[in-house]
Amino acid sequence: MNGGLSPTLSNCNLTYPLIGKWFQPGINELIYINETYVTSKGTCIEQDAINKFIFYNDQARCKRCILFIQRHINALQFRESECYEFDDPVDRICNSLTPDTPLYTIFRENFQAIECPIHELWKLKRVNENSLECTPKSFHNCLPSNSFRLTYNKCSIDKDVTAKCMAIWSDGPNNYVVARSSNRKKFICFSYTKAKHDDNHPLELYLPSDDSCRDLLSRESATVFTLDSSSLATSDINLSLPQWTLGKWSVVGGSSKHFYLNRTQIILYSNGKSTQVFKLTKLLRNKKHDDYLNNQTTIRIKAKALEHCISITYCITLIFRSHLVIDLSLVTGEQGCQENKSRHQLQKSDTSYTLFKQPNSNFDTSTDQTMCPQSGIFKSISNYRPVIQISACTGGSVWTLLNGCEKPNELTFTTTCSHEIVPDVQVITAIKGTCLATWSDKKFQRTLVIYEHSRSFCLIHPTKIMKASWILYGQSCNDVHSIYNNGVENGLHYTGQCTTTNNQQQQQVPLIRLSSRTDNRSSSNTIRNKRSNFDTK
Repeated sequence: MNGGLSPTLSNCNLTYPLIGKWFQPGINELIYINETYVTSKGTCIEQDAINKFIFYNDQARCKRCILFIQRHINALQFRESECYEFDDPVDRICNSLTPDTPLYTIFRENFQAIECPIHELWKLKRVNENSLECTPKSFHNCLPSNSFRLTYNKCSIDKDVTAKCMAIWSDGPNNYVVARSSNRKKFICFSYTKAKHDDNHPLELYLPSDDSCRDLLSRESATVFTLDSSSLATSDINLSLPQWTLGKWSVVGGSSKHFYLNRTQIILYSNGKSTQVFKLTKLLRNKKHDDYLNNQTTIRIKAKALEHCISITYCITLIFRSHLVIDLSLVTGEQGCQENKSRHQLQKSDTSYTLFKQPNSNFDTSTDQTMCPQSGIFKSISNYRPVIQISACTGGSVWTLLNGCEKPNELTFTTTCSHEIVPDVQVITAIKGTCLATWSDKKFQRTLVIYEHSRSFCLIHPTKIMKASWILYGQSCNDVHSIYNNGVENGLHYTGQCTTTNNQQQQQVPLIRLSSRTDNRSSSNTIRNKRSNFDTK
């Protein structure tokens, strides 16, 4: 592919990011660039300046000067001279390049998509008349942020298209964007100018007359648009969430999700990655009075969030349970955000979460005011399998819950079973949890319990009678459907009040502690030998 270069010719080396496979809109064949060769241009024999190179073409037996302009790692522009005789001086050849020399733009074939500059809806308003039969109507930002959707006014030629941004660069006040459709059949190129103090909204947008991107730098043949001001997102300038809502919140149960709340938005993370951003737009008030947010334990907010390339309206409700626990619910659609609805008129949430903050080092379980409700001893029937995966017993076993027996805000959950391999050895599993918040409705009393520093579950009691308790491991303490599905027989039954004997019972039995995941965690497995007594080390 190096064209049979004569040994008498000098060497020069092209370097990355010039090297790669490139395509030029409107041309089917790819352009290959390596250290010494460019497709259809020939072999590099000399470098005249920083970005000017001399190429010799064996087939045409002539040489030319090419000026490369690296606009972006995925976008390369070049100007090339006519093909001169081999004996012509280099200065003469390269000096023939002027600003009027045609400028070509090529793009990297195996590009990595980059973040688009479109962060919200751009609704377009055409300024000039041109030959375009179908004019664009709007640019929609998408999730993920490396893509956007271009919609057109109703016509038979152009259809709505989703594209990924591949190159962005600026030249003075002008900003250039190159994107390729998701099916890789179409290119979308445009340029725009923007205000000095507003990076999100262009003043004017210029769209070339075709999708070849050849006229990207030309304004004469472009269609000119401005932004329709009615499309700009509006939000309540006074909207700011109160202090008790702010910060990082974990989701109860075994979920990998967590939320981060700041003054103007709510961000949902899954496995450490941001998956959805809710931009708060309006505070929904049932009663209007001064200092509304700080005096309320329930807040309803209207928000917008992207799902792919569509903006979805949400009604978000935040309910204060304690300084370490809140409820968050999401309802989709404008109807769920109608103002001045009473509590019984509010729709059931599409999705609800119970959130908690991990207590900091200053949190003192002995002095904390939150008490575990309905203190006493609860036991399960045989073959009970709790939803929290803490037991070394693979089969079912009898579980005992000591609720508020040792300390008012703590509980202990224990079980004993025979070792699978050594039947004479009993395996004891126990966790110690701290109650962070308790709240009630007409049917149930709910308590969020944290254990092992960051794990959590919900403990559910009937409001009127101390008949049974249930442990929920879902993402919300308010989702009690599983209780009705499992029935009372799968709960923990109340057997009596806390007694000193129960509190000290385990201390009277010699135990061996098995290796646990960390020494300072509150759950552990221990074993008891039935055949002999021995001292615990």
